[in-house]
Amino acid sequence: MASRLNVTYQTLLNWERTHPEFFDALALAEMHAQALWEDEGQTNLQNREFQSSVWSRSMAARFPKHWREKTAHVGGDDDDNPIKTESKVDLGLDEFARRIAGIATRSDQNGGDQSADA
Repeated sequence: MASRLNVTYQTLLNWERTHPEFFDALALAEMHAQALWEDEGQTNLQNREFQSSVWSRSMAARFPKHWREKTAHVGGDDDDNPIKTESKVDLGLDEFARRIAGIATRSDQNGGDQSADA
């Protein structure tokens, strides 16, 4: 938009801060621009040549407040931080050898296929 008005982007930001009516006009223009792009997506839902992934990425870049792509993890704490689990098994040498022997025996019984353990 700054280019169309032949001013710098910083000038637009300055005008937004000092002129409430200009701020409102830019917000309204952004709302109309988003509606236009959303209509374009809706119009082309059945168009096999429409590149929906390009459209989606463009929407996320143009309108990040409403079209942000978010990658989430499953299972987090109340602050959405991943839950870290640590486990330590302290086996004696005899117990470790017994468990390995048991796995090997089951593997031999399954013809070398260890999927029964999964």
